[in-house]
Amino acid sequence: MYDCYFDYRYWHVRYWIGDTGQWLPGRKILLTPQAIEKIDQLIERFWVSLTKTQIAESPGIETYLPVSRQREEALHAHYGWAMYWGSYPSVAARIPSAPKIMPHDEAQEKIEGDPNLRSAREVTGYHIAVTDGDIGHVDDFILDVVEDAIRYLVIDTKNWLPGRKVLIAPSWVKKID
Repeated sequence: MYDCYFDYRYWHVRYWIGDTGQWLPGRKILLTPQAIEKIDQLIERFWVSLTKTQIAESPGIETYLPVSRQREEALHAHYGWAMYWGSYPSVAARIPSAPKIMPHDEAQEKIEGDPNLRSAREVTGYHIAVTDGDIGHVDDFILDVVEDAIRYLVIDTKNWLPGRKVLIAPSWVKKID
């Protein structure tokens, strides 16, 4: 997998971004967690419930933010996936550290894209600000692949404490800017 898009309101992975490699050079695809059948971390392989034809004929979707709701609807319709919106708060209930659900304007979201959807690759490197200054930057994420949730952010504190990495629970994050 190339990346993942997560909703920082719930710290839940909405999409895995796959790289089709040499088969379809330069093409990145969005995969909902529903499409993942099995993950083998030992050999670093994902098995998906899709055919090559489905992937080749899937709607074009850029791997930059924001991802518009229209793009998501086209993608979900193409693959026959259930739409997560509408039932999504139930997912947050499974995640003990999930913050409260923030209200958002779905009509505005359709136009501009989902303002709560973030790329793990993009957020990697973001600086961490605490109440009395900066302590480092996001170096990595620890994911729960069964629940498709981000459990911890790995913070590199070399700007503050030389060579040290610490874990921060997503519930401690107040805002991503």
